[in-house]
Formats: sequence, structure tokens, C-alpha cells
Amino acid sequence: RIFQSDLMSHNGNPTGTLRLACFEPTAPYVLPPLLRRIANGYPDIRIDVLEGDMAHILTLLQTGAVDVALTYKREVLPEHLFVPLFEAPPWALIPESSPLAGKAAITIDDLEGVKMIALDMPRTRGYFYNLFQNHDKEPNVVHSTKSGAVTRGLVAAQFGHAILNICGPNDRDPRQGYLAVPISDDAPSPLFGVASAPQLEKSVVVQAVIATSKKLAEEGGYAHLQLLPT
Repeated sequence: RIFQSDLMSHNGNPTGTLRLACFEPTAPYVLPPLLRRIANGYPDIRIDVLEGDMAHILTLLQTGAVDVALTYKREVLPEHLFVPLFEAPPWALIPESSPLAGKAAITIDDLEGVKMIALDMPRTRGYFYNLFQNHDKEPNVVHSTKSGAVTRGLVAAQFGHAILNICGPNDRDPRQGYLAVPISDDAPSPLFGVASAPQLEKSVVVQAVIATSKKLAEEGGYAHLQLLPT
């Protein structure tokens, strides 16, 4: 399929179909600006999107079921090519009624004993648990879900706090019923980026998508996911 796309691109204009995988909780935040940029710059490239957890995405990448994947660096193999797009530090989602909601930043100590809604996906839950265990703490998990949207809904319904790595401007709007507050501890900030198989390194279509992703990041297209408004 990629070989056929590259043959169709012999006139210099990338043309054809590319399969792109994306870590499901991040998809609403990272996909729209990227797909818009690709549509504007390369109207002859069709993108088929597959979503899933990080373990599933790694399998899709390994088997060639997808050509590129938007995921975290820690979840790709050393032989995969990886272009970092941005760092994704952890944020605490706090109900607006919480005593912690007025703080500019939150520590793991602040969250000790506080009820937690865990995003329970392969290779994800362990990361959030380690944030606590690195401080000799244990999270007080009262609910778990595989959905970022359900996680936000449960926090808004006052069931507890949650921790996520990617939050948009809406997550910092108190009208949602919760607030996203940065975690100030020296917590690991995983790199989010685009991964691909080395055998596709010279594919015209694949490289067009990777280059577009990189340029979007360099121009600040994902800055709103990292920084508080000034």
C-alpha cells in the first residue's frame, strides 16, 4: 500500500493512503490540528485513523498494520524511528469543590489519601501509580475507567481527583466542574511524538506526515497542552 502510494507520488506531490494510530485519550487533543495541517498541505493524502491503548498501538506498529503512530516515546521499541513533538507533564484534575482547587500547583503529598479515579489502560496505570510510589505514597483509587472522557466526568461529579498528561484549555475552565492543575513535584514528563518503522524512512507519504507533525510542534501547535495561560 505504501509502495503504491509512493509510486503515485512520483510527480513530487505526496499522494495515497496512510494509516495512523493514536493513543486514544490524546486523540481529541493532538489529531485535529495535525489532520487539518495535512489536509491543507497535502490534499492528496488520505489518513485512516486507528485509536487504541499504547500496547495495542505498539502491536499495530510492529506488524505494519499502521505506518505511523502518535504515542509516548517510552512505549516504542528502540528500532522504531521517533520524532518528539512535546513533553507531557502530569496534571491533577481536581473537582471545583475540592480544597485543593485554589492552588496554583499541587504535589503528590497533597493528593495522599484523596479519592482517585484511575485511567486504567495497559502501560498507563503503572505510570500514574509510580508517581505516588516514587514519593513512598499509595494512590487511593476508588474508581477506574479506560476512557479519558469518563475520567473527566467522574471528577466533575465530585467522585475524586485524577491525573492525566495531556489537558486542553477547556480542562482549565471551572465551568467544566473541575480544574487541571500542574503537579509541581519533580515528576517524569514523558515525550509525546510520532513513531514509525525504519523501513518506511524514505517513503514520500510517511515523511510528509512526519515533517508536518514536526513543523506543527515547532510552530507551537501543541503549546496549549503544556502551559497555563499567561
